[in-house]
Amino acid sequence: MSLNTRGFPGEDATPVRVKAVIQRDGQYLLAQHDNRRPENIGKWTFLGGWLDPADASPEDTVVREFWEELQVTGRVLGRIGSFAWPFRDPGPCLVFLVDIEGEPVPNEELLDLRWYSRDEINQLHESNLLHMGIECEAIERALHLIVGSADRR
Repeated sequence: MSLNTRGFPGEDATPVRVKAVIQRDGQYLLAQHDNRRPENIGKWTFLGGWLDPADASPEDTVVREFWEELQVTGRVLGRIGSFAWPFRDPGPCLVFLVDIEGEPVPNEELLDLRWYSRDEINQLHESNLLHMGIECEAIERALHLIVGSADRR
């Protein structure tokens, strides 16, 4: 499935981090990372990571991160958008819609890994249990990509 990868405002800056929305059967994969920052303990977010200079593109970073963190093959379906990184680290975070093959097996960087419905993610947001604060908006943008792709078939 090929999806619209049109850009969103603010994507001119060089990204330093990537994250991915993974949707399967109406549920979204979120993780708790072992990030050692007290303000983020117990919070959930998308999978992803830092761009490595050896990566040819942000899309390659996503694919690499999925192999490292989950031992699955990832395939980028589209670019969701660029979001300000809400922490002390500079630069934007690019978020992609990604499909994975196989069942994820978390590595030692991940404390927990779960599939959540949109309603459950909204409840996490209301309880201040989302790590970045952009997860709900990113999922909404992902749905627009998915619906737009289905409309063009």
